Order: sequence, then C-alpha cells, then structure tokens
Amino acid sequence: MSCDKVIFSYCRVSTSEQDGKGKSGLDNQQHINDAAIEHLMKTDDFTLLEPVVEVGSAYKGSNLSGVLEDAKRGDFPSGSIMVLMDQTRFSRSSFRDAIDKMYDLVDTGLKIHFSSTGQTIGADNIEDFGTHITVLATMKASNDESKIKSNRNHASYSRSVEKGENIYVGRLPNWLEHTYDTSGSKPIINGFKVREDRRTVIETIYNQYNSGVGATGITKLLNKTVTPWSEYDNKRIDKNNRVWRESYISKLLVNRALIGERVFYKGRDNEKIEADYYPPAISKEMFYQAEEIRKNRGKGSSGGFKYKTNFYAGLVYCGYCGSKCGVQNFNNGRLSTLRCTAKAKCEVSTDICAGGTSGSRFLEQVLIEFCSDKINYNSIFNTQKTDVSELKLKHSQLGYEVNKLSVRLDRLEDLYLDGMALDRYNARKGNLDDDLLSKQKELGELARDIERLTHTETTDELDFIELLFNVKDNEIPEEIRLKLRDLLPLFISRIDYYRFSSDWVSQRQLDQYSEHLNQFSDNLDMNDSVFKDLEAKTIKNKEVITYGIHFKNGYYRKINYNQKTKTWVSMSDNSRDNGNKWNFKIA
Repeated sequence: MSCDKVIFSYCRVSTSEQDGKGKSGLDNQQHINDAAIEHLMKTDDFTLLEPVVEVGSAYKGSNLSGVLEDAKRGDFPSGSIMVLMDQTRFSRSSFRDAIDKMYDLVDTGLKIHFSSTGQTIGADNIEDFGTHITVLATMKASNDESKIKSNRNHASYSRSVEKGENIYVGRLPNWLEHTYDTSGSKPIINGFKVREDRRTVIETIYNQYNSGVGATGITKLLNKTVTPWSEYDNKRIDKNNRVWRESYISKLLVNRALIGERVFYKGRDNEKIEADYYPPAISKEMFYQAEEIRKNRGKGSSGGFKYKTNFYAGLVYCGYCGSKCGVQNFNNGRLSTLRCTAKAKCEVSTDICAGGTSGSRFLEQVLIEFCSDKINYNSIFNTQKTDVSELKLKHSQLGYEVNKLSVRLDRLEDLYLDGMALDRYNARKGNLDDDLLSKQKELGELARDIERLTHTETTDELDFIELLFNVKDNEIPEEIRLKLRDLLPLFISRIDYYRFSSDWVSQRQLDQYSEHLNQFSDNLDMNDSVFKDLEAKTIKNKEVITYGIHFKNGYYRKINYNQKTKTWVSMSDNSRDNGNKWNFKIA
C-alpha cells in the first residue's frame, strides 16, 4: 500500500435486509459520510479507499473487528481517517469494550471522524479532558439507548404474539416449512405447517421410545428403514452416506418445539417462551409420556443388553436404615440379588441396619402377583384426576402482574427516548427490570406445570395390568421388563426392603427396650415375658423377607415373603409402622 494517508467510510447495519429507512439506515450513513469525506479531502491529501460496510448488531459486539485487525497490521498509514456517522456505530456494545476498541484504533495512528458532528479523534487529542468526557458520555448514552431498544424489541415480540401475529424471523425447525400468501405480486410468508413425511418419522421415534425402545435401538431402526433428512447430516463430507445419529434422536426426544413451543432470546436474561406458537408435530400426551419415561429410566439401568432389566431399580430402599438398595448382577449365571448398599459399604452400623442380600426374583414375584390381583386393583389405581384450577388461577393473577409491570416499563422507556434525564429514568425504574424478569420466569414455569399435569392423564394403569397378565410363570420377557421399568414408577413411589423381616431388633434396641420397660413398669413377670419375646427378634429370620410397598395414591401394603415355601402374605392393615409396636428410633 502507498505511504499516502488514506480516508474511507465505515457503515454498519444490524441485518443484511436493513434498508435506508430510519436515521441510521445504510443509504443515510453513506450520504452523510460521503459529504464529510468530500470536505476533509479539500483540507488535506488523502487517498480514497472503498467504503467498508459490516453487518451485525453493535449491541452484540459484531462491529469494527476487521478494521481493527487491518489497523494493527499497519495497513493504514499514520494520520489516515476512518469516517463513520456517530459513536453508535460501535459503542452500543459493552461500555468498557467500546472504550477499549476506540483507544485501540487511535493507538495505531488511525483517526476517527464522526460525520454527524464533525468531531475528529486521534491519539493527539483523545486524552484531552473535554474530548475524553464527551466521548465517554456519548458512549454511555448510546449503550443505554441500545439496551432499552433491545428490551422494547422483546416487548414488541410479546405483544405481536399476544395479538396472534406470527414472527417469521429466526431458524425454523427442520420438520416445519413456511406457508405463503400468493395473492399479490410477491409471495408473502403467512404461517407454518408440518411436513407430513417428517411427522411420520417423529411419531415413529416417540412410539418406539414410549414402548420401551431406547435411543440406540431407535437409531438402528431408522437407519434400516428411513432415509436421513437431507439437511440433518449436512456436515458429513460424504453427502451420499448420511446416517441417523443417536445424539440427534436424543435431542428430538426433548425438543419442546415439537409440541409448538418457541423460545425468544434463548439463553439470555430476558428469555421468553411462547406456547402453541408452531403447529404441533406430535400430541402433548405423547410428548409428556416420553418425558415421564425419561425421568424414570434415569433411576435404573440403561437397558437389558448384558443383564436382565431390573424394572424396580431406583425404587427400593432399605427399611432398616433408609439407604438406597442396589442390584448385584453376576456374569457366572447366578441370579441377581438385592442388598442395602450402605450396609455393604460399612457406612451404617449393625445397631441400625441388619443388611443382607436376597434374590431379586422374590421381589419381582411379589410385585407381579400382588399388583395383578383384581382385588387390589381399586386400591392401587384409585387416583383422582389432577385439579389444576388453583394453578390456573395463580397463572392468571401472575399474568396480570407481568402485563402491568411490562406496561410501566414501556412507558418509562418511551419517556426516556423522548428526552427524560437518565438519572431520573433510573430512579423511577428502580428494580422494575428484575421484578419483571422474575415474574416472567415464574409464569413460564407455572404454564408448563399446568400443561404437563393436563396432558399426563392416560390409561397407563390398563397398560400396566395388561403387561402383568402377560407374564408367564416366573419368566418375564425383556420387552415386558422394559415397559414395566417405565410404568412401575407411575404408581409406586417407594419399596421398603427388610431382608430379615421388619420384626428384626438390634442388640442396642433390645437394651433400650429393656431399660424402657424397667423404668415404666413394675410388673417383673410381664417385663420378663416381653423381653424374651423381643430377644427372640434379635435372631435374624433368614426365611422371611418383608417388602413395604408405597403407592403414589397414598395406599400402602406390607408383604412378608417366605423364601422356603415361595409364598407371600399381605398384611391386613394399611399402617406404615412396620407392624411392630415396639419399634422406636434409637437415641
């Protein structure tokens, strides 16, 4: 490049579609800059370069990066001038970032001329106090104005959606496509629709998952039967060898856009979620059933590839110490066993927990036989449909508060843009921003709770009973195990496991009982009889296992299983004190 000083115009627009409308449109920027360049070239010798036009929001920091790199590389001789309309071309980003960027530019020897004010800033005068203060004040005002405009845009999004107006900018989910109004000379986007061929694929994915097949199995099935969507695997070098990937299937299984949700300003503090924005690709019942299954699968094993699926995993707790029970699987053909993990790791003492292991098939037999008994049907499944009326009332009240805060904030922002002093604006605004954000998040969470509770009432209990009736003898097919793993937690919240029956008493408990009896009773004969009865309970009963089953509707059943006779007895009472009137907590 020549050693002559150069001059060039810098313009920035937020989007490639932005036209000349508005005071900062591209045409207007170029016109003002050209007039300033013409005047400056009359006062000094410059070589005129081609204009630099960048696209990107300065509030996001997408600006001047290319010019700064060229300047640091020495492409612009000292004394060269970059002409831009005003400081908002690069100072809408972080206030500190804007200051640093300006100082970095002038330190290279490049001067900055603002065509709207005629002010020129360079390394020789930027340290001047008056110039410095003016620059800082303008930057701060630009940043504040841009932040307000960003908030107003968000409010505009919300108002448009509330009015039923669709916002067609942003990336479209790949199972949707736009619809167009072709009545005019130019087609205009007027809505969305689901691509039916892709809806079929998505429904297949969810049906398979809800029937017990994992993401790995679904991926294998799709790769055998369905051609991958063209744009789905477009990063693959060999375009003719696209494949379905498990990671994509897993993402589809949690993507709420499938039931119509759209997220505005995703990941930001002012994130906004709009329900029923897109046309749904699947039913909400299907989506929430998969969500419930996903939660339950996280509690147990990942599948039955190496061992049989333990459909009760994650539900069993030690009745003695309350710790979670684990399942031991063996490679040598031995059947899996159930045990208290805390006792096995010596994390609890024998004064608290008896520990012990038993075959997991015993618990399976009890669950299958007890739950499939028609006599128990009404007790197990006597549930009421969730009442969401109170939640809806709370949602309505909260929505009113959000709307009220939003209107107040909009009015303040209008006053500020019309000339209200910044300090007065800040004083009146106070914590309105934080209050609005907090209530908006609460409103969104409440809306999701209402929707989930409204769409999860299904005939799962009928499916559950049908599965139990299909079990032959003691052998449970893997397909049924997978389905039971998903359905069982819908009705059972917890299973208490007592390896040596719930009547077992530790030596420490026996000593405390003895002290308690001697302290509060003078009948020595009765005390001696009771003590002997309790002393017998310190001997571990290796024949009887007790299971306490807690159903989600509040129903409880304690069952004693006899390993020797392979029979079980359901206790007639529905109490949860383990049937032991002497059982109290150890001090």
